[in-house]
Amino acid sequence: MKKITIIGAGPGGYSAGLRASQLGAKVSIIEKNLPGGTCLNRGCIPSKIMHQTASVLNNFKKADELGINFDKKASPCMEKIIKRKNLIIKNQTMGLLNLFKNNNIEIITGNAEIKKNNCVCVHLPDNTQKKIIHDSLIIAAGSKPITLIEENKSYDKILTSDEIFDIKKIPKSIIIIGGGVIGCEFAFIFQAFGSNVTIIEATNKLLPTDFIDRDCAELLKREMKKKKIEVLLNTKVDSIKQNTNTVFINITPNNNNSDKKCGKKESLSSDMALICIGRYPDTKNLNLENTGININSKGWIIADQYLKTNIDNIFAVGDILGPEKIMLAHKAIQEGRIAASNAMGEKNKMDYNTVPYGIFSMPEAAGVGITTQIAEKQQIETTIYNMPVRAIAKSHISGSISGFAKIITHKKNGTILGIHITGPHATELIAEGVISIKTKLTIKELAESIHNHPTISEILWDTANKIYTD
Repeated sequence: MKKITIIGAGPGGYSAGLRASQLGAKVSIIEKNLPGGTCLNRGCIPSKIMHQTASVLNNFKKADELGINFDKKASPCMEKIIKRKNLIIKNQTMGLLNLFKNNNIEIITGNAEIKKNNCVCVHLPDNTQKKIIHDSLIIAAGSKPITLIEENKSYDKILTSDEIFDIKKIPKSIIIIGGGVIGCEFAFIFQAFGSNVTIIEATNKLLPTDFIDRDCAELLKREMKKKKIEVLLNTKVDSIKQNTNTVFINITPNNNNSDKKCGKKESLSSDMALICIGRYPDTKNLNLENTGININSKGWIIADQYLKTNIDNIFAVGDILGPEKIMLAHKAIQEGRIAASNAMGEKNKMDYNTVPYGIFSMPEAAGVGITTQIAEKQQIETTIYNMPVRAIAKSHISGSISGFAKIITHKKNGTILGIHITGPHATELIAEGVISIKTKLTIKELAESIHNHPTISEILWDTANKIYTD
């Protein structure tokens, strides 16, 4: 029986373990914290729990518009939100542990250190050690948030995404440093909770990455303006500190700041600050430097399309591959399954072209395939079809009319190359986009695929049918 050791029990690690066990391997998973990794404990799941509460609050605000008399004011209770969050995470953790048990997967709590001769040494909580011999190793160690705080200091009002989910009360004001996906999601959440929100972003745009379509980013920026979320672009943080009750942040405009509205302020203060400026590889004590595994200049592990490192029997999946491979839980799950299959002798490739992104903002944004800016950089000849969400009857029924759908096609043959949606249920609808690109669907074939009426999904059907009018 082949022995496979996995470092990390997050989405990449547990999916790899389950697939390897199903294929007949003896599997050991080493996890230094809790099963589920960042996603379950400090990321995807708790943030979407808060997003759900924020969405309900926003619906209460629309009660009169929807024909409901609502005399009392709806308000969030952080204590109840945290209690619900902890219960959901506990139930999900128990589900994972049961999966491990039912698939005969050994889960070991401790810190992993990779040794030579196909050995991993686990430093256990009781200060003893356990050595595990493997035929193949899958590294799914994950990442940690970058902070602006010195390592030997801690504050209760200057937080990263690791700490924000356990705050005791909702701040009257919050400054979010970083306008990426995490920063944008929390901006909408805290605005719905009643906080005054400011975002500070060092670059000249929100969501500054090519894998998110620029039109989605621009629409979310406009929605922030409607909700009075202040956005400071081209602005860098010089210093951050706190006293008993207040956070103080000194800022200056970047040298390339061409927006006269941005960067004017020299100092800001708030009740809380959330730092969302990126992540770094969680490889401390793994002993990577002595294993011969290739890493890049920032410490991310380098793996090929089969998820294999330069060491023949060592694979890597998930966040540990860095932002160039998109740091998303569902991407890690697929990588884990492929790495495990390949460790068992198969030869499967990871398809990064069909990895969707999802932003749980208000409205949501999601996409898959090439973006407008990628098409321009690669000089791909495209035809682009757009449709506003307000053109769909269901958007008016639900009271959510902000957003659009964009379908990017190859100009010559009409093959769908990218789909991007901003609006209600965008993160659910994008699954249709993944299938469209995976199957190399054409715009004509999508236009001829009947969708339910009235539904938000009609936005893709109607957008595709513009082929006959444009």
